[in-house]
Amino acid sequence: MYDYKVITLKNSYFEEGIDSIKVEQAINKYARLGWRIKMIEQIPISNKESSETMILFEREI
Repeated sequence: MYDYKVITLKNSYFEEGIDSIKVEQAINKYARLGWRIKMIEQIPISNKESSETMILFEREI
């Protein structure tokens, strides 16, 4: 069996993108807790000039 966790990070097309240090910190935080990345996907937000990056983690329970 597996357990799943989803985190989302907001992006703005007018900014330089996501703060890579914050992304790395989040990934390392969950890795230390036994989570591994299953999927990363960028999702456009309709009617807005931005998007969200979704990171799906999984770990065996």
